[in-house]
Amino acid sequence: NVPLLSLAAGRDGRLYLAYASEEAGRGADVRLVRSDDGGAHWAAPVTVNQDAGGADQFQPSVAVAGGDIVVSSLDRRLDPANTFADEWLARSGDGGATWT
Repeated sequence: NVPLLSLAAGRDGRLYLAYASEEAGRGADVRLVRSDDGGAHWAAPVTVNQDAGGADQFQPSVAVAGGDIVVSSLDRRLDPANTFADEWLARSGDGGATWT
């Protein structure tokens, strides 16, 4: 799988970058970082997906709509073999601090 990055800008000038990151023994997770200064500095990454771990989440796409950040990604958490992927959508209404 080729790592894909997705970048979106809010009306407030914030930048949001979504990407997949793999940790040993956990699988790939979708992460999001935010910049408040045009990309000169980036906040610590937050994990967007909320599975128990082990299944892969990858190929994210981020968008900003009003006060919401939405991230879609492919996710294998429903397949015990970690082979088939479904598309999932996560939303944050607090700048990416928490996700549903």
